[in-house]
Amino acid sequence: MTDYTMRDKSAIVGVGHTGCTKDAGAAPEAVWMRAVREALDDAGLRPADVDGISTPFTDTWPMGAVPTPFTLTESLGLPGLRWHAGPLGGAYSLGSVASAALAVSTGQCDTALAVHCMMRPKRKGPTAYNYRGAQAASGVYAHLAPYGYSVFVQMMATVTRRLLDTNGLTREHLGRLVVEQRANALRNPLAVMKEPLTLEQYLDARWLAEPLALYDADMPVDAAIAVVITRSDRAADCRKRPVSIRHVSTFLGPRPDWVFQADYAELFPPELARDFWRRADVEPADLSFAQIQDGFSVYVPLWLEALEIVKRGEAGGFIGEGNLGRGGTLPTNTHGGNLSEGRLQGGGAVVEAVRQLRGEAGERQVDGATTGLVTVGGSPTVCAALLQV
Repeated sequence: MTDYTMRDKSAIVGVGHTGCTKDAGAAPEAVWMRAVREALDDAGLRPADVDGISTPFTDTWPMGAVPTPFTLTESLGLPGLRWHAGPLGGAYSLGSVASAALAVSTGQCDTALAVHCMMRPKRKGPTAYNYRGAQAASGVYAHLAPYGYSVFVQMMATVTRRLLDTNGLTREHLGRLVVEQRANALRNPLAVMKEPLTLEQYLDARWLAEPLALYDADMPVDAAIAVVITRSDRAADCRKRPVSIRHVSTFLGPRPDWVFQADYAELFPPELARDFWRRADVEPADLSFAQIQDGFSVYVPLWLEALEIVKRGEAGGFIGEGNLGRGGTLPTNTHGGNLSEGRLQGGGAVVEAVRQLRGEAGERQVDGATTGLVTVGGSPTVCAALLQV
């Protein structure tokens, strides 16, 4: 029978991470090239070994400099590529990794480079940065912006309220998650947040959009990550222990819209989650850890229930029992997550998963880690990967 799965056909052999800072003091191009050089050195490869590139954008982004296959090919002095693309599916950083893994697994290229970069909005003069929302609106936003409902935190506040009202989730559950992730970040030299956080501080913080408060939203940073992926039969020749890509899925639920979703408490239909585990040939109980992109704190319980790691309505209790902390049954966001390491749209989660599986996470290391979950996105487009050694 023909094998249509991508199981174990590609492996991550190099990762780079610049570390998160509120101001890198450098142009975006210099930031992402630091991550690229580190990833190639980590793999023991030369730029000339790369014949595929995947980035979040395939052309110039009008809002600022971002890595693209065009800029990276020129910056690395490559003679050309066999394959290039933006993310073929899924969200943000892991979407680019998924594209690269699919290209390698199907023979489109031998060694692919996936890159993701975020640059924090900078203040100009004495005025604080202020996101005023949409200045012009089309599509669904034409029906929202006139009523002041056009900023993403407002939309995620609506999702959070839905879970608080119907799924047994409480702000204390979210607070425990946020506090535990901050403790993880204090053990992570790449994290931007360096001060401890208490549950009392979390609960007393000012509202952003009720019920989301200050510590429920991720921290904008300057940072970049890079990931090198090659064929499994070549991976053993690289410098570091390869991390096998068991499976990647890029999900989309019905009515994929930030506002008019089919169900705010469901990222995608349950049958898609079951297909993910079947194709990976792994069970949730096999996980050593999870790295879940937390653009907002509510993403974590959403993902736990979407992938049926816990039953619907049980994520809050699972968090409240300490299962996601150090020594818990499923250590989660061991690097601090987007909330405390910094907003890399899940890029830090990918790098952390690889380092955990290699046993390179230092004080954060999960003992005996062999199988890790990485998820990126919160709604409506999302991506999940299963990594293993």
